Amino acid sequence: MRNRIVFTLTFVGILCLLPMTANRPRTLGGHVMQDNEKALAQTSHPPFNITSNDDFASMGWPGSGTAEDPYVIGDVLIEDENLCVYVTNTTAYFRIVDSVFRGSGKGISFQNVTHATISNCSMEQLSQGIDIWECNHSEVVDCVFQDMSYTAFSAFDVEHFNFTQNEIQNATQGASLGYSLDVSVTHNQMSDCEWGGISVLSDGNGSVIAHNEVVGVEEAGLGWGGISVEWGSNWIVESNIIMASTAGIALSNSDDNLILENTIRNVSSPILLTDSSSNTIDSNTIENCPSGIYSLEGDDNTISNNEFDSIYYQGIHLRYSVSCTVADNSMYHGIIITGDSPSSWNHDVTGNTLPDGELMYVSGKSDLLLDGSNVSQLIIANSDNVTVKNAKLIDAVRGATIAYSEGCSLIGSTIVSNLNSGVEVWYCQDIVLDQNNITDNTKGRYGRYGGIALWNSDGVNITRSVIYNNTGHGIRMFDCDDCFVYNNWISNNTDYGVYLGEGKDNTIFGNAIGWNEAGNAYDDGTDNQWDNGEDFGNWWSNYNDTETYEIEGDADSEDRYPNSLNELSLTIPIAEEETIDWAVPVIVLVGGAAVVIIIVALLKRRGS
Repeated sequence: MRNRIVFTLTFVGILCLLPMTANRPRTLGGHVMQDNEKALAQTSHPPFNITSNDDFASMGWPGSGTAEDPYVIGDVLIEDENLCVYVTNTTAYFRIVDSVFRGSGKGISFQNVTHATISNCSMEQLSQGIDIWECNHSEVVDCVFQDMSYTAFSAFDVEHFNFTQNEIQNATQGASLGYSLDVSVTHNQMSDCEWGGISVLSDGNGSVIAHNEVVGVEEAGLGWGGISVEWGSNWIVESNIIMASTAGIALSNSDDNLILENTIRNVSSPILLTDSSSNTIDSNTIENCPSGIYSLEGDDNTISNNEFDSIYYQGIHLRYSVSCTVADNSMYHGIIITGDSPSSWNHDVTGNTLPDGELMYVSGKSDLLLDGSNVSQLIIANSDNVTVKNAKLIDAVRGATIAYSEGCSLIGSTIVSNLNSGVEVWYCQDIVLDQNNITDNTKGRYGRYGGIALWNSDGVNITRSVIYNNTGHGIRMFDCDDCFVYNNWISNNTDYGVYLGEGKDNTIFGNAIGWNEAGNAYDDGTDNQWDNGEDFGNWWSNYNDTETYEIEGDADSEDRYPNSLNELSLTIPIAEEETIDWAVPVIVLVGGAAVVIIIVALLKRRGS
């Protein structure tokens, strides 16, 4: 089992390890030159336009326009507020090399051009460095873009195009490509690109974005990132490094793409898929990020063989997504699945591990009894009569989730220190939660649901469990009917011990409920019963020997047979069953046909 790594690199430390583009020396004719030396080496030249093949020779640029002897535009320094160089309607081979372009407008603009090369040039303090339209069989190589007020490089409707070994520093956007095919964007370095590093809008037809480094994309919105693909398919995004950014790799309305072997560190949203399907996300490394991979309304995506390290929240989140494959990932804190239909929970999830055990995902199964002793996170969906015993659900985003299932049970399990909740039950019938230790959950920065949270689930039985010291409610029910809460210790939770919202005909009695910070109980439902209807209610830490115990909330409920819970001991009779190995101190006494559990005074009021 892989040991948990405490990841202590700071943002500044990460940047110190990067090859910074601003100070990297450039080469001219084999001579290493700094940027200021390069500028001095150029000949000042006015802006110019080339509108046909004949213009190259008439302007005196050397060469013949063939592949073996291209025209060469070189060693010039052009400064202009509008446009330095404009080339259109040419088919001759030509190169723009070893030159500097400055000003507040565009550096170089091409339209309807083939066989062009721009290499070893500097674009400085422009709105756009290079802007290319309707160009084929061309390339931009080994150029520097610095202090661009808008996009450093943009290309629209290009084919067979290479953008490689370039450096972009301090731009609103790094490189943008639209409606382009057979494009290669490789081995570039980009830093401090405010909106995005590399963005593409179109199908790729096997185009490649690979071996790039993107650092410091700070204002990326939904659909943007260090690398973003929008309305695109058949792109290969491979072996890139993205660091210290708000977003890493983002796909929006994009299908059939490959996201392979990328490294993403210190990024707020590492991999984001929105309305994107049939993509493969494989063998990526995600480190020191709040979360890992997020799929929103995407179908048939494959997420496999990825490694997550020092992730604060979930490794993978499938939200309103259908029929995804999640296999053989090594992740922190596991996976979240959300959706308001059974199809949103229909996935193939196998072979995934957490630092303390495996992820057990049970979907579409019936009549199973499963051993959970090596399970760190449990998800049961679309299943009937599945029972899991003796699980140790520790340090997952959600310890256990049961959704769209009937007659399933979680028994005798330890559910401790999970981030978002201990147990969640969604749209279920007749679920049993029995003899569980549900303690210290929702301790992470994103936690909110407490020990047990139920939504739209009826007939749930919560019995003989310890629900203690969770951040949030001990038990929270929303729109749940006919549930049964009996013989539980519910104390020291930061919100209410038991909270009922908009449910009816639930029965809560025989529980020890005490020292919960917001209050011990709250009821906003209808016809809920807080005693057995005859002579037995609950034990309350704040009961003052009045005739009844009033429950907070609009339901005006009351426990008609309350008992006083002091801080010394509590005796609860429960039916004879196997002994529970709870983490709280207990003494088990066997006498006659009953087991008596005495819970000792160590469960005291929080802070006392």
